[in-house]
Amino acid sequence: FFGKLDDGSFEDSRGYMTLNATSGIWSRHTTTGHTAFGSTEQTWPEGRTDTCVAVRGSIAYFFGGNGATSGTLGDLWLLNLRANKWTQVAAGTAAWPGVRYGHTCFLGDATTIVVGLGFSSRGAGTYYSDWWAYAITQQTWTSLAVANGTSGGAVS
Repeated sequence: FFGKLDDGSFEDSRGYMTLNATSGIWSRHTTTGHTAFGSTEQTWPEGRTDTCVAVRGSIAYFFGGNGATSGTLGDLWLLNLRANKWTQVAAGTAAWPGVRYGHTCFLGDATTIVVGLGFSSRGAGTYYSDWWAYAITQQTWTSLAVANGTSGGAVS
């Protein structure tokens, strides 16, 4: 997908590559952007490193990371791999995982993406030990309890 190149610049997020495992040939795909309400301008997620990606069917979910220009991010983007189109999910005012990088994410079940761990900022950031579930249908975040019965949190 996108990230930092050897020369320190960031890859444009308007495209991605796939590998045909049978032929060993890489193919580049060009994406279209998300069009915000009331605007005709298309937007894409900025280039980033240390993000996480979980794929469910034809949708790839990208959360957070270190942005090319914005520092540590806490945004959620969906890439429809069939239509090659980006959509940004609004964070809203409800609970959400917050900005982080170096974290992990995976499919919790058919309707949930789980995000957790990671760091709050570059350099001397806080390490997170929390876990969050994103309900795909409801488009809501829920803090998950960890094994010892607490809701997780941050460790300095």
